[in-house]
Amino acid sequence: MAEFGFHTTSDEAAAALKDAITGKTILVTGVSPNSLGSDTARAILAQKPAKLLIASRAADKLQEVIKSLDVPQGTVVQPIVLDLSSLEATRKAAAEVNSSVTVLDAMICTAGVMAVPSFEKSKDDIEMQFAVNHLGHFLFINLLIEKLLASEHGVVVTYSSEAQSRANLSFLDDLSYNNGKDYEKWTAYSNSKACDVLLSVGLVQHFGQRGLRSFSVDPGVIVTTGLTRSVPMEDFKALGWIDDNGNLNSAIKAKTLAEGSSTGIIAAFDSRLSNKDGYYLADGVLTKEGLLPGAVDPAQAEKLWRISEDLTKQAA
Repeated sequence: MAEFGFHTTSDEAAAALKDAITGKTILVTGVSPNSLGSDTARAILAQKPAKLLIASRAADKLQEVIKSLDVPQGTVVQPIVLDLSSLEATRKAAAEVNSSVTVLDAMICTAGVMAVPSFEKSKDDIEMQFAVNHLGHFLFINLLIEKLLASEHGVVVTYSSEAQSRANLSFLDDLSYNNGKDYEKWTAYSNSKACDVLLSVGLVQHFGQRGLRSFSVDPGVIVTTGLTRSVPMEDFKALGWIDDNGNLNSAIKAKTLAEGSSTGIIAAFDSRLSNKDGYYLADGVLTKEGLLPGAVDPAQAEKLWRISEDLTKQAA
């Protein structure tokens, strides 16, 4: 079995793990042009899964991605319109998936928003970054959980970030940030990314005894995705990613899109990974380096789980 690292690409990871991909049914969220989701889908397709479901908020973006994919003979690609900012829309998408498959072998949840500039609420009156980056996926996964448990090796991968290390989990006591008065976009982003790790912990706490595995990944610094293009250059300057001329800071270890999406593929398909050893991967390996200790705290994971159940009215 191959060893993985910083520069491992999605194609290399998928090829090394092809036996875990071929013939399987896989769902990827956040599949839009030039995204971690679309690169993940492209690399997985090369290893001939039985069915690949690709989900995104915009139907036209899904079709654009499908046109760019090289779909092997015998593989079915199914687009799913998924608006994670709406619980109703998320339920509708889950119903479509449930009616389309008998089993889900892997879910790779790349969808998300980054640093929403001002305090904004979802259609369900929930702060937008928490709603999209965590709560929508919480509901979507739980609605599909029986299909995941029907797999011999069911796994859920959530996409976190090194930003989770700067989270303050006391926000769980006030998800509205004092009704927006205390909202700061990067803090809210970090908090939502810590929730991605806590979700993986919670999934294993609730379903691990039934065989489910779950991992959260840091894709690394990638400045060429659709997600980062929505962020003003001034923000990247303030973060120290780029200089005044727009050049990448030499101290920043940036990745290509293919390098960034490889860790999610490894988390989903490398059978050597066990939740007994951890929940968080960076550069293709399980690690605790740079991980907020509270992000893997079982009590915090259960607290978030109960909050999420209450907000979605979805009890496991």
